[in-house]
Amino acid sequence: MSLAAPLRIIHTNSARDGSPIIKEDNVELDRMGNMAWKPAFVQPTLVGDPSKVLDGADRGTDTPMSWICSTGVTCAWTDLDPGFGTEGPSKHLFYVGATDMTTVSKGQLTVIFKDDTRKILHPGDIFVNAAGIFRYENNGTETVRLVVFSTPSDTVKIDGKELEQVTGVRRFF
Repeated sequence: MSLAAPLRIIHTNSARDGSPIIKEDNVELDRMGNMAWKPAFVQPTLVGDPSKVLDGADRGTDTPMSWICSTGVTCAWTDLDPGFGTEGPSKHLFYVGATDMTTVSKGQLTVIFKDDTRKILHPGDIFVNAAGIFRYENNGTETVRLVVFSTPSDTVKIDGKELEQVTGVRRFF
């Protein structure tokens, strides 16, 4: 499956005289099996520093597999191919040490929870997941495109134990 054209991010700030500072970047997603993903912007702290906003796309993340910044905010694009989550490794439930705010910008996405409850997300819908157990499925015929904002989060604990210890569901990052 071929990837879509590079995505664009425009960073702005104001100079000391108030004039705009504008930086434009094209971001190409990295293909990983039946999905593609790439951070668009990484802010290393929860409270942003306007003088550093123009460096956001060039800054890396600091967690395993580089999914999120453990101390700040990450914005990333994710593309899920048709059939994603219906077989193989992507079919497994997982949870993360983050609060994800996910917006569907293209396609239709099914979110499946541990008890098999399903929610279908459409373009414009926002899915906020606070370190809960879930998985995604793309049952459609077109690629689903997501825009995901992530912030670090404590994980859910049951009687002081991580979800992985209690439920057997793997923590992804």
